[in-house]
Amino acid sequence: MRGPRHILRALRRDERGSISVESVIVFPLLIWAYIATYVYFDAFRVVSLNDKSAFAIGDLLSRQTSLVTGPYLDSMLRVHELMTQDPEDVRLRLSSVLWDADAGAYEVVWSTTRGGGTALQDADLASGGALDGRMPIMSDRERVIVVEAWRPFTPPFEVGLDPIDFYSFNTISPRYASRLCYDVLGTGDLNDAAC
Repeated sequence: MRGPRHILRALRRDERGSISVESVIVFPLLIWAYIATYVYFDAFRVVSLNDKSAFAIGDLLSRQTSLVTGPYLDSMLRVHELMTQDPEDVRLRLSSVLWDADAGAYEVVWSTTRGGGTALQDADLASGGALDGRMPIMSDRERVIVVEAWRPFTPPFEVGLDPIDFYSFNTISPRYASRLCYDVLGTGDLNDAAC
């Protein structure tokens, strides 16, 4: 009759079923790693789409030589929805900003939002404001178009990444005109527009 020591030694040397045990231990980790990789790459995809959308909208606005109307800016939100592949909850803030060298400050010429949010204010561009340090160096009385785009992202699986609003900031100079005029009142008259 064999003693308990002999049985324990035999069990220690027995390797039958070890692959099954290792698979049970490793398989959940492999699944989690695969899902986490998918979620993080999806987040990078959404960030890239949001950035590309902001650049495209800025490029479209920079080429405008005529008065920009409310319906035209509404169409920019539709462009943003299509490019980011999100038909709801995306937001845009479109602004024209001037640098005043005498005052040493940026001034908001006009600003409007699409999809919610608040218009850009001079205080946002001042020292300590929300966009402090983000504006480019500009010549006196130079104007730039500021495009800000938001796109929400909710991870499809919980892997340590919380829901977030991705934000893209883009400035571009008007290409074919010295400024971009916005028909704030909707009259179609350049004299009533914010330039």
